[in-house]
Amino acid sequence: PSIFMIVIDHHFLSTLTGDIKLLDNKATSVGEILFDTYKDWGVLIDKKIAECLLTSIMGDTGALAYPNVTSKTLLIVSKLMELGADKDMVVNRIYRSENFDILKFYSEVLSRMNIDKERRFVYSFVPYEVYKKGGVLEDVKAKSASLFAPIVEGTDFGFIGVEERPKYMTISFRGRSDFDTSEIAKELGGGGHKVASAAKIEGLSFKEATEEVLNIVRKYA
Repeated sequence: PSIFMIVIDHHFLSTLTGDIKLLDNKATSVGEILFDTYKDWGVLIDKKIAECLLTSIMGDTGALAYPNVTSKTLLIVSKLMELGADKDMVVNRIYRSENFDILKFYSEVLSRMNIDKERRFVYSFVPYEVYKKGGVLEDVKAKSASLFAPIVEGTDFGFIGVEERPKYMTISFRGRSDFDTSEIAKELGGGGHKVASAAKIEGLSFKEATEEVLNIVRKYA
C-alpha cells in the first residue's frame, strides 16, 4: 500500500527518497539525529532505546575515534549511559567479537597494502580468488577499512577494494584527516561522508578496476 515515508540520514549524498527528508551531515550518525528528534518530541528514552542509539553512534564513529565526533556527541553518549545503555557491551559486540576467518582475511589485506607517500594515502586490493576462500564474511571490507585505512602515519586517508565476485569490486574509503573521501566515492558512482564513504565498480577485470580506482583517487589526493 501507499504509505507516508520519512527518510532520516546523515549522509549528505543520500539518494533515498521519501515524502520528508531529515538530513544532517554534521551528525555522526542516525542515532545522534534520533536522540535530538526524540528529545524534541518528548519521547521517553528507556534502556533499550538508549542502547540502540548508542550502538548507532559507536558503530558510525569507530567507538568515538573519527574526526566528526564533537563535544555534543560525547554529551549524548554520556546521557545514554546514564539512561542505562551498556557501553562496554556495545563496543565488545561491534569491535571485539570477530570470528577467526575474518582475522585471517585481515592478514590478506595487510599483505597487499601499499602506500603512495607523495599523495599521502594507503590502499589494498583483494582479488576474488582470495576473497572467496574465506566464505561469506559479513562486512569484512568495511571492517578492514575502518581498522587499517585511517591509521598510517603520514597519510590523509586510505581505502580497501575487494572483488566480491568476478568483475564486481566494492571500495571502502576512510579518512584520517579532514580530507573529503566522499568526493572520490561520488566520482566512482558511490557516496557517503567525509571520513567514511564507499563505491563499487562493475564490468571490469580485477586489474582494470584497480587501475580505474587509482587513477581517480590520484586526481583528488
